[in-house]
Amino acid sequence: MTTFGDKVRALAYGPGWTPGKPRLGDPADLPDVRGREKLQLSLPSWFSAYMLVNSALIFFSYFEMMGRLKNLGTWPPLVNLAYIFFSYTALGGLYEGRLYGAILELVRLLTFFALSYVNPLFGGAASLKMVSWVNLLSVFLWPAVAVFTCRRAEKAMTPEGPGEDVKAKDH
Repeated sequence: MTTFGDKVRALAYGPGWTPGKPRLGDPADLPDVRGREKLQLSLPSWFSAYMLVNSALIFFSYFEMMGRLKNLGTWPPLVNLAYIFFSYTALGGLYEGRLYGAILELVRLLTFFALSYVNPLFGGAASLKMVSWVNLLSVFLWPAVAVFTCRRAEKAMTPEGPGEDVKAKDH
């Protein structure tokens, strides 16, 4: 698109729209995606459980923080939100099998303990204790998570493409 108006119209109009075509675009220009191979990520159950538990705890920390928002002041909520964003970036990298995910995950786990000492993400002592134990267990599991992620990253970089963790699935 050459003009700002065309760029905006490309977002608002139909998927096949280009300048000079009808608002909904020309259906003949759209690729036929029926019958294409669908990919399904196949991960071991221990890795899925790790991802689920850690994602849920990060999600829970947001609600804990929002319940205490009036008592926290200005900076602690911003630090907590930055930690949440960083955490989901780390877990997303792990899920995608990226090397940066393995590194950021260790940083995330260690950052949790530093933040919990300075500015607890969880208000209640019982919540903080439970999450601390889960994160401590995650620190001990991190080498396995890192090795698994690095192997997936190596497979993705081979000329053959994704390895066994991505399988075709017909629906």
